[in-house]
Amino acid sequence: MKKNVFKHRDINWLYFNERVLLEAEDESTPLLERLKFLAIFSSNLDEFFRVRVSQLRQIKNIKKKLRKKLMSKASKTLKTVLHIVADQQEHFGSVIQETVSALEKHDIHIRKIDRLNQQQRDYLDDLFQREILQYCGIIDDKTVSRLKDGQLYLTVAHPDQSFSLLLIPSNEIARFHEIPGAGHQYVYLDDILKLHIKQLFPDKPATGCYAIKMSRDAELYLEDDYTDNALVEKIYASLDKRKSGQPTRLLYDANMPDWLRNRLKDLLHLAELDLLKGGVYHNSSDFFDFPRPEGT
Repeated sequence: MKKNVFKHRDINWLYFNERVLLEAEDESTPLLERLKFLAIFSSNLDEFFRVRVSQLRQIKNIKKKLRKKLMSKASKTLKTVLHIVADQQEHFGSVIQETVSALEKHDIHIRKIDRLNQQQRDYLDDLFQREILQYCGIIDDKTVSRLKDGQLYLTVAHPDQSFSLLLIPSNEIARFHEIPGAGHQYVYLDDILKLHIKQLFPDKPATGCYAIKMSRDAELYLEDDYTDNALVEKIYASLDKRKSGQPTRLLYDANMPDWLRNRLKDLLHLAELDLLKGGVYHNSSDFFDFPRPEGT
């Protein structure tokens, strides 16, 4: 078995995914196709955390004697992987901004709350009442451990340094919504919720709303990487718990205050390495379903 098999497979895979990001950055790529490449990059990275990072995390916890037989330096590889991902995440954010700016040159706009006029706000008020409110679920900080893999949430900070979690119902409602106005104008579902945060929390003022997304471990399948069945069984036996679904990454809005980030880290029993700084919006895989404006 080759030495550093995980490094060769996992780190090289990250560089492959970076080539997908470069396609999104390439100005010669058709504009709406650039959105799809952003979606592919995001989807690939989510699966990477569920499966490959999960395996690295679990292997670094097995007995040292068995790790030597695997010829794997899982802890070192995991740190390298997370460092690369952090850099790629920053690059990813800049490519999204560049793509959004390019869309605006073609009169396709993704509006922020502070850029909405009264007609657009009235339209979204009606949309929220009719279609969105019924799917909004509120989770308090005592049940934060129930966050679902890949699901989007808004973390709502309150003045007393408590917080609530609000489900972003992107599995039930479209992520992007067209609004009235010149050209083609859209808003994120996330921002529709932020626009109505006082209605959702009438008794608890909000000092800020910050998106988060949890990634959880998939089931461990060492048979896919190792042919020595006896060794694989010893590894399984050495693990105290082979439960899937353990938290493996928290992607959070970089604007989140430190006190809130640390509370989430403690409640979810995460290490500092498991926290990944991101942008205001997560789950860019939803760009797969970005509305195609008529005439484009």
